[in-house]
Amino acid sequence: MGSAADNVNSKTLRGLEVETVSACGLELRILRRRKDFFAACAGDLPITSTGLVLWECGLLLSEYLGFAYFLPNGFNGSMWKSEGEDDLGTHCPWWQLHPPAPVVPSKFWREQRCVLELGGGCGLVTAVLASFGAKVVCTDGDGAALRTAAMNCADARVRADRRHASGESGSGWGFCTFRELAWGDRAAAASVVREAGPFGHVVGSDLLYGEKSPPGPLLETLEALAEAQLLEEHEPFLVTLAVKNRCCDEVKGFQQAARRRGIWDVRCADQEDLPEGFHGEASGFYSSDGQPAYAVIHLRLRPGKLDLASEKLASCARAEKRPKVSAGSDLEKSSDELAMACQKKK
Repeated sequence: MGSAADNVNSKTLRGLEVETVSACGLELRILRRRKDFFAACAGDLPITSTGLVLWECGLLLSEYLGFAYFLPNGFNGSMWKSEGEDDLGTHCPWWQLHPPAPVVPSKFWREQRCVLELGGGCGLVTAVLASFGAKVVCTDGDGAALRTAAMNCADARVRADRRHASGESGSGWGFCTFRELAWGDRAAAASVVREAGPFGHVVGSDLLYGEKSPPGPLLETLEALAEAQLLEEHEPFLVTLAVKNRCCDEVKGFQQAARRRGIWDVRCADQEDLPEGFHGEASGFYSSDGQPAYAVIHLRLRPGKLDLASEKLASCARAEKRPKVSAGSDLEKSSDELAMACQKKK
């Protein structure tokens, strides 16, 4: 029995069209809604309803992650450098340094901790990583987008299983699951970590769009995820975000907002390390002229910044077995408030 994408040929399925996408040496068929792209660009589509668009940064992030472009430059866990330190290694993708190239991405991602995708949309990034054996939790605030992502990943799994069965390179399909997650909901973010974590990577693409989708809610969610992961006594994750300067220099604005929070080391990948086709300057947008059109931003929790709060939270968790998470609970408070709350409970 064919998959959803097998049953349509450049025609619509529930208002969706099929597009063949090449990413990391894979050929994937992705259901998406083309008219939403033009409506979103014109400002006629609510920002919460853009999940069925196949955005450019989804392909950028798929290529960047799939081939582990970040590893030679110190962006993985143990090699992470604090801001201001000298660069490490060479500016060559990891897969070029560890041949044979077609096999290596699957080896790398199968050995990684689970990946959490924020704003997964139609599921391209999740499909690529799971095709390389990764375990992925795909989240979005739009239920329709998640249903479409699930169909796209089902088709990708059929293709991955066929490649594996025929003896082609790769280690077969990994695992992916889907759940709704609204940014800014700290309790919901903590629940994702407890129920589906721990995570080695938190990733996202095209999540920022001027005042309609500012950095604040996204950073709130990232902070809540980091706190919850430390509460569970797991190592911090690496955040990797693919961003396009669309209308107000989103790249610079996000980095400034992240640094103001004081808990993140913030790094922007060199332009030369981006996949082919994603170089050059932005043009035609309000305040992004002269800036790179695309960027990949990495965040990693600064050592010790949340440790005190997480240590006391963990102590409370061990004493009480498991704290209840609900609206208005301790997990919605700041790190300092969390530490004080645990002291009072003692």
